[in-house]
Amino acid sequence: MGVTPRRSDLSSAPQKLSFRLKLMMTDQVLYVVILALASCIARSGLNIIDRQSLGIRKIPVHDVMLFNTLMPSIIALLAAFCAGMLQMALLQLCDWRSFAFSATVQLVAYSFSYALRGHNIEDVVVSTKLPEVFTTLAYLLPIYSIATGSAIDIALSGMISAACVVFLVSSRATQALWIVPLCLILQASVSPFLSPSILDEGLEHSLSFAVATLCWRSVLSIAVSLRSSSSFRKSVSRIDAVLFLRALLAVITQVCLVLSLSFNYPAIAWSILNLTGAFSVVLSRMIFKSRLTGKLAMYLGIVIGLTVARSLYALFR
Repeated sequence: MGVTPRRSDLSSAPQKLSFRLKLMMTDQVLYVVILALASCIARSGLNIIDRQSLGIRKIPVHDVMLFNTLMPSIIALLAAFCAGMLQMALLQLCDWRSFAFSATVQLVAYSFSYALRGHNIEDVVVSTKLPEVFTTLAYLLPIYSIATGSAIDIALSGMISAACVVFLVSSRATQALWIVPLCLILQASVSPFLSPSILDEGLEHSLSFAVATLCWRSVLSIAVSLRSSSSFRKSVSRIDAVLFLRALLAVITQVCLVLSLSFNYPAIAWSILNLTGAFSVVLSRMIFKSRLTGKLAMYLGIVIGLTVARSLYALFR
């Protein structure tokens, strides 16, 4: 004889299900924040190393890019082998999405490298904030209607972009500083269609995708460097401990970037990833003791302040 459930149990079932769903969403948001923050801090460290290699030591861009991608891919492949994921990673190499995603990341990396070669980190940071309004629209409009919440987010990002445009125009910025935001807009526009969903395809699939993108990036860097055999030999001769440290940071940046975008909260992920510039400025001031002009300091304060406000709004609204 079956037991008839009490009416109180039936009425509380939807409430329990709603609570569990909210708890799962809270956990996912926490994972996104942690992963995006790790990628953000690691990316800031890469900016410091790249500025030291490209702007101070004057190492050619293709040399830096070669070891910025080759050594991380070797480390990632070894990690995939130890974790028993090598076969899945190799299968991901045959997926056009991993190649397309790596090509956009590589394009952004080259634009950063050329900008850091001739400009301080602070100038590059301002230029990277120009795409704020475009990336916000790319992520919010397909998901939300133009309600109060998304309208405020768009307004904040619009003010950030406007401040950056005014600074670059008034400073007569070079072509390199304009190319960086264009590449970032392209990456933000196509990455939602290329990166896998960790909820639909699983963690191993997302990690394998990250390994595959690192491998494709190293292939692209080798193709550029191999245009001249003498150039390739000179690249090999410039290996040092700093480049090994950069390789480790590059793996952390790439893996955490892919994983943070694999959840269904890209707007939150990008709100954290957009803080990379703020961390880079702090590290630059600590390491290079760089001096800021009054104009640059004012625009940095405006851009970083609005970025922090927007990130906090995205996290706690």
